[in-house]
Amino acid sequence: MKLFYLFKERECSLPKIDAQLVPDPKKDQFKVGEVVKFSCKPRFTIVGANSVQCYHFGLSPQLPMCKEQVQSCGPPPELLNGDVKETKKEEYAHSEVVEYYCNPRFLMKGPNKIQCVDGEWTALPMCIEEESTCGDIPELEHGYAQPSSPPYYYGDSVELNCSETFTMIGHRSITCINGVWTQLPQCVATDQLKKCQTSPLIIIDGNSTKKLEYDHNSNIRYRCTRKDELKHSVCVNGRWDPEMTCSTTQVQLCPPPPQIPNSLNITTTLNYQDGEKVSVLCQENYLIQEGEEIMCKDGRWKSVPRCVEKISCSQPPHIENGTINSSKFSEESYAHGTKLSFTCEDGFRLSEETEITCFMGKWSSPPQCEGLPCKSPPKISNGAVAHMSDSYQYEEEVTYTCFEGFGIVGPATAKCLGEKWSQPPACKRTDCLGVPRFPNAIPEGENSSCVNPPTVQNAYMRERQKNRYSSGDRVHYECRRPYEMFGDAEVICVNGNWTEAPQCK
Repeated sequence: MKLFYLFKERECSLPKIDAQLVPDPKKDQFKVGEVVKFSCKPRFTIVGANSVQCYHFGLSPQLPMCKEQVQSCGPPPELLNGDVKETKKEEYAHSEVVEYYCNPRFLMKGPNKIQCVDGEWTALPMCIEEESTCGDIPELEHGYAQPSSPPYYYGDSVELNCSETFTMIGHRSITCINGVWTQLPQCVATDQLKKCQTSPLIIIDGNSTKKLEYDHNSNIRYRCTRKDELKHSVCVNGRWDPEMTCSTTQVQLCPPPPQIPNSLNITTTLNYQDGEKVSVLCQENYLIQEGEEIMCKDGRWKSVPRCVEKISCSQPPHIENGTINSSKFSEESYAHGTKLSFTCEDGFRLSEETEITCFMGKWSSPPQCEGLPCKSPPKISNGAVAHMSDSYQYEEEVTYTCFEGFGIVGPATAKCLGEKWSQPPACKRTDCLGVPRFPNAIPEGENSSCVNPPTVQNAYMRERQKNRYSSGDRVHYECRRPYEMFGDAEVICVNGNWTEAPQCK
């Protein structure tokens, strides 16, 4: 049996509007993505956005009003870490626009333009400090950059030039934006620059010879047949900039950007052109998801992000043989973005990053405390380690053997516990009256002496060699110059066998 579920597409309802306000289209419900345009009846001026869009959170921005009289504005407000692009005036008419820029090293969040709306300016953008830097200036083929020294911060620009006999196509400078350089221009051989073509449907202003081909950098004015509007374009290596077009399709403008819930206040009433972007900033306790920019495309805003509430974390994870460096360790919860660092106990070291970070209710993966290796195991009286090494890994074990007439008391092994060894065994006599024999003791009558100490290349024995050595006897070696010794300098006779000899390297 198949089950079918029907999901109703989200819609926006048009509230009761001003009697003088005329919506287009005239209906009560709009699907997500639809745009509603507004105009006022004669003798009235629109105050606010002349169009709004339907989003999952409703219609945005706020609906406009219609007024018979509107007021002008005073000088535009100051912007922290930024300024107005043009010279300020004492008075601005209703709907007049002022554009702002941010100082170098600061990133603009929100619309870069504000508007005078019935005596009040719309909300200012914010200039946020951007700490990211760009790497070395990319190489320009057949060109070079003006001398400049790093570091290159957000907003820093570098001017470029082409070599002789080459012409630059594109912007003369590149700018560091969010840690990445903007696109390089091209240096094209001047004698290889392409010409631009025109269409018979286009009338060039002041051209009486019907010229259809123009050299690079030609600057012309034109109009389309049956139209009086003059347009402007420049020939750039075979292409017109902007593109010459006589399309009858009207360019669609986007409504003012939406006021996304829990984001920085955006009250601009300006429409935006296709391809324009606005950077969004969430309020203090909210985190942006699904991108930081919205883009105007085909008359609508696309890729609208969300501002979600930051979630705190519970107690941080425990790591074996390590502790957290924080006086806040006893807190019940930790805010989003909190960083905590770890320290390992003596004999251990951190395997990777020392910090963990709280991100939306979850801690990042904690590091591990790895045990450090150990050097030579401790020596014991009347016994020795059968096989010696230069170093031992964490938790590696060595086995001890007692000399003739002695037996192991306790476990015969010792373990590396991070630069330290566990307690080694002891060797006690087993041939005294009243003392029981131990399992490791040498049976009576067994030949436990040694002969011929091991030969160590590039070394000599400090003692005179004997024909036979008793269990427990020791022989010491020294390396000849310029060799260096690796391993224990002495070997011990243990129950008929010599312990491992050193090496001279």
